[in-house]
Amino acid sequence: MRKVSFNIGRSGRITPVLELTPVRLDDRTVSRISTGSLQRWQSPTRWTVTPSADRQHYSK
Repeated sequence: MRKVSFNIGRSGRITPVLELTPVRLDDRTVSRISTGSLQRWQSPTRWTVTPSADRQHYSK
């Protein structure tokens, strides 16, 4: 992760966005990930990425 930025929507909702060093996932390049909500960002849950033979699996 290179940087964390916060987008503020028209309604005032704050959405954290993680800016990454570009990585390839399923034939796509990912460089930004939205956490969906500030509440999810502040949650103690940690996400893990587990590579498999054919896909990346994401879990809490």
